[in-house]
Amino acid sequence: MSSFAFITIAVTVVALLVCLTRFFQPFAVMDELGRTGGPWFDRQEDRPPEEHPDSSQNDPPIPFRRLRGRS
Repeated sequence: MSSFAFITIAVTVVALLVCLTRFFQPFAVMDELGRTGGPWFDRQEDRPPEEHPDSSQNDPPIPFRRLRGRS
């Protein structure tokens, strides 16, 4: 058995052992993300209607600023 194959197998076994320990729990992290949600998964349709933004409201006017370099 070559040294490259031995190192590859050893690294794979160590990585699997690390993944199986209770200190590294990827499924718990995924559960937490699913429970709390995230802003990237937030859909407007999932919120109650009273929390939807008012589409008839206008934006405030853009403040006037003088251009730089002009006197």
